[in-house]
Amino acid sequence: MQQYVIRDYPPINPVPHLLGPTGSASDSERLLLVLVWISWSGVKRGRSDEGARLYTLFGLVLLVALGYLNWSSGGGGGGRIPIPIPWLQPRMGFVGRNGIRFVDIRDGSPVYVNGWNSYWLMSSDSGDRLVEMLRRGRSMGMSVCRTWAFSDDGANALQISPGRFDERIFQALDFVIYEAKIHHVRLILSLVNDLNAFGGKAQHVMWAQAAGVNVSASTDSFFSHPTIKGHHKDYVKAIITRKNSYSGVRYSDEPAIFAWELINEPRCESNSSVLFFSIEDIITFSCRIPKASLEDKVKYLSIWVDSHVNDSEHVLKKPVLFSEVGSQLHVKRNGTYDRNILLKIVCDKVYESTKMGRAGVGALIWQSMVEGVLRFQDQFSLIASEHPSTYDLILQQSC
Repeated sequence: MQQYVIRDYPPINPVPHLLGPTGSASDSERLLLVLVWISWSGVKRGRSDEGARLYTLFGLVLLVALGYLNWSSGGGGGGRIPIPIPWLQPRMGFVGRNGIRFVDIRDGSPVYVNGWNSYWLMSSDSGDRLVEMLRRGRSMGMSVCRTWAFSDDGANALQISPGRFDERIFQALDFVIYEAKIHHVRLILSLVNDLNAFGGKAQHVMWAQAAGVNVSASTDSFFSHPTIKGHHKDYVKAIITRKNSYSGVRYSDEPAIFAWELINEPRCESNSSVLFFSIEDIITFSCRIPKASLEDKVKYLSIWVDSHVNDSEHVLKKPVLFSEVGSQLHVKRNGTYDRNILLKIVCDKVYESTKMGRAGVGALIWQSMVEGVLRFQDQFSLIASEHPSTYDLILQQSC
């Protein structure tokens, strides 16, 4: 049995009996309770002196201000008051690995993944829509969301140039992580794109060329050129050491971050061996089958899932997540979708794998949306509530 170091914060909460064992209170409730505790402490310290009365008055003024801010915000995601104090945040255990299983390192209990992709969370211009996506995902029983922690191109880029960041966008990523934890959702954060969308590895090569570095125009230089690799390592360091402006917790100490995905859909046509660097950290697979009959797709997908579970268990000896499971929404005459059939195959095989203690431990649907963010949609996107059969399938797999 492997041993794990528990990195969670110790229970130093001054009002644990009020916040409850799960730390499920809202921001406003936690701040309210702390202010009450401050006021009461002042009374207890000196019941008869003027200082105690001033202490209590100060607490009451803060309570009134808090109530006003909550009322004026109108609720919703944009109205939260950040409390950047680590020990006031909701409790959540880190996920570790024990052989071919993910486990909660607090007690060693197994962790299984039923989740979804919403790559657009950091780029959303509405905190309310972001919060609604997390709420809907959790209400369907899903507990892990995969999303981007990169944007290297465009007006709302996180990284403007190597080592230079837009603090406004960084705070948007802070908010994603903060709200995910509040909704008891863990995140898989992807650190760069192999594709050109949002900059990708092509942007890193262009930055090097613009700086006068003698580098090939091939985007494969991202994996091998020391200057580009150095820039990306600096980026990863900046992300991991970031202190969340909403919670006060460094990303490296945040249990709501389930895993770091080193690159989205990696491929290196010139030398595929350079991709093995990512296998030691995160195994991700995506399956895209060209035009074929549904029967051929079902047969191929079944063999494909089984082979990757076997390889992960017997060769890599690590758990495997199927992180992009999706299909175009072609409605059949009987009202069903190919998507449902293919999604059910993967989810059923993952369920059987976990039941037998094997390496397949989870799947994430690509991709889930809410109203108002359709500019981020692709041909595989869906609003689950608009597709009842898919919605019911997700609920069934979450039980």
